[in-house]
Amino acid sequence: MAQLKPDYKYVKCFPEYDSYFVDATKEDNGSFKGYCSSHITNDLTSSTYNNGYLIEPCVKFVQFLTLLSEKHSDDKVHGCIYLYYWLYHDVLSKNESTYNTITLFETFAKAYMQHKNDAQIYLDYVKNITNDVFINIQKLAVLYDNLENFKNNMSCDSNKCNCAHNIVDLYTKYIDDCRKGVNTEFCNELDNFRNMYNKHMEKPNECDEVQKILPSARITDNTLIIITPFFTRFGLWFSSKRRNKKHIRKHLAKEEHEHFESRTKNDNISNNNRAYHIQYRASANN
Repeated sequence: MAQLKPDYKYVKCFPEYDSYFVDATKEDNGSFKGYCSSHITNDLTSSTYNNGYLIEPCVKFVQFLTLLSEKHSDDKVHGCIYLYYWLYHDVLSKNESTYNTITLFETFAKAYMQHKNDAQIYLDYVKNITNDVFINIQKLAVLYDNLENFKNNMSCDSNKCNCAHNIVDLYTKYIDDCRKGVNTEFCNELDNFRNMYNKHMEKPNECDEVQKILPSARITDNTLIIITPFFTRFGLWFSSKRRNKKHIRKHLAKEEHEHFESRTKNDNISNNNRAYHIQYRASANN
């Protein structure tokens, strides 16, 4: 069974898959409606889902998977995750649990099976999405969506600058876990997002009050910030100690030299005086 690794790098491609989705779902397909209607009626209870409403999303699902089946294997994985997120975000409007999202995916995949026989590949992909991974996908998708809107001068709640404010607030919240050393893959992608945001904010924009530089999500950057001054101070202290010791040795050597010269001078004076007294006493005895 295909395994999904939580590298999260594909989330930044969601805007690209938005374009694929629009292209794939341009035309209506009557046969797909028949496939969808049959499985929605038989597999989903009307108390849980609005069955009539789900016909159109199911048709779009089948159309998009049909396009995706012609893509490279990596595109299939990424596109499948995009489709899973689309079901949760757009079709279920974020109000249903992840379990209901997978149920809807499985039901729509059955409709796709009547058209093509590779549906199991996509089912295997999404079954490997854990709840934690999907939560992180949602977080990254919201960040990239806000950045895309900001880049394209689209508003967030009637104000373009709100997109940047949203990014700063959410990013600051999300990196808390990174500072604790958890969610490594997720934090790596947060850092990739941060690089994109910082790069874009180097360009002139009208949102002067918005934070232009996001801090790194990687804990190693903070470690370097803490350690570097420590070694700098230690280096200065050690260098100062060496200079002080060198100065002390030089000072002691100077004192020792001066003391030796003083003793030599005094000894010479003492010897001269002794010689004088000997000569004087010899003269007196004569």
